[in-house]
Amino acid sequence: MSSVNTQRYKNEEWSKIPETEMLSETAKEELLKAAGNAIGVIDRVMERIGDGFPGHFGKNRRYVVIDNDSWTAGFWTGILWLSF
Repeated sequence: MSSVNTQRYKNEEWSKIPETEMLSETAKEELLKAAGNAIGVIDRVMERIGDGFPGHFGKNRRYVVIDNDSWTAGFWTGILWLSF
């Protein structure tokens, strides 16, 4: 599985979203920081689970890796799609 492109949140394209026009510079910086943090978590989970899927429960604060045989696996696919 390839890594999510974190550079997307470091360029100016995100600021072309109409909803960001009304934000202050401080708010834009906070948005950029939050998006970068979220993508960082996704990247770390991707590295750990590989081609698997995070289960709906964990052990020792870590996702249990499952096959794509549970309805909750679809959430991971959606997270990857939205983060792309």
